Amino acid sequence: MANALIAMLCFSAAEIIFVPWFLHAEYPKRNYKSLTLKMICSALFVGVGIACMALAGHTGIYSWIILAALVCSAVGDFLLHYEDVIENHDYFFYGMIAFGIAHLLYLTDYIYILTVKLPEIKPFSWLELVALVIALGIAQMGNKMFHLKPGKLKIPLYVYTTILICTVIHACYLAVQYYLADLTNHALVLLFLGGGGILFATSDALIGILHFGDKKPRPMRVVNIVTYYAAQCLLAGTILFLGGL
Repeated sequence: MANALIAMLCFSAAEIIFVPWFLHAEYPKRNYKSLTLKMICSALFVGVGIACMALAGHTGIYSWIILAALVCSAVGDFLLHYEDVIENHDYFFYGMIAFGIAHLLYLTDYIYILTVKLPEIKPFSWLELVALVIALGIAQMGNKMFHLKPGKLKIPLYVYTTILICTVIHACYLAVQYYLADLTNHALVLLFLGGGGILFATSDALIGILHFGDKKPRPMRVVNIVTYYAAQCLLAGTILFLGGL
């Protein structure tokens, strides 16, 4: 138990070191060194998930699905960065598929937790549908505002965006319902799950602007990466509170 706690803290602290190192290495042009550093960063959030499983002392379906989502995300990280290293834009599409699978795994897990821990609560709320429509509208306005040009990836991007928004909305729905039910560690679940979902949405919105837009401001890239790795570590950390289910 003590070793698992030390490992979790070390993996989390290492992100603080390797994320800035990666950001420095990828600028102004991505290369194999930056790819290696990025994969170390991604391996660290997978490590956080594994350490949390060991620290929880008992693992259930939730833990394994979260771990699978983290691994799919790491695969997506490799593909998105490798695209620029070898200058083959097909890999961005492959990366979208990997992340799409990751989000579907996250979404499945959140539905599962609602049915197990809060069976009296409806798995979905009509408010989620309203939030989805509003979020898609905002995304469309953002596309026009930033003059995004997804080209042949327009339809896959719409599909991915819908999956992402559904996942984030449902994560927040679960986090709020868990908090309102006053279940064990409800405040931490709200922080880790709700916060992780919002940070993930922020990161993906920025990467869309950076990849498909004309302007690629460096500060936006920094925020994109920092929010992404913070989100993954928070979502991995939910295993501590929900991993036994």
